[in-house]
Amino acid sequence: MAVHLQAGQRTQAADLCDIPALVTRFFQAQPRPGQPEQHVAFGTSGHRGSALNTTFNRDHILAITQAICDERRARDITGLCLSGRTRMRYLRLPLVP
Repeated sequence: MAVHLQAGQRTQAADLCDIPALVTRFFQAQPRPGQPEQHVAFGTSGHRGSALNTTFNRDHILAITQAICDERRARDITGLCLSGRTRMRYLRLPLVP
């Protein structure tokens, strides 16, 4: 693997993320389901998206959680739902009517 050109150097201001803007977009932006470019895409290391371009935010998390609950209910799966990769955490997802 090639060494990155900026390896060992200080981070440039242009490379920094605006955290307040990211958090604001996470909670305020509302994705439009009819726009494929705003859908969440999953890869081998998890989701691919950013709140800054409305491809991963609170509404996406709620939709994914609801889909998990619906699928578990449809398959009559009860009990714990394990989430995570290296450190498994126990998460109890409520079944909503």
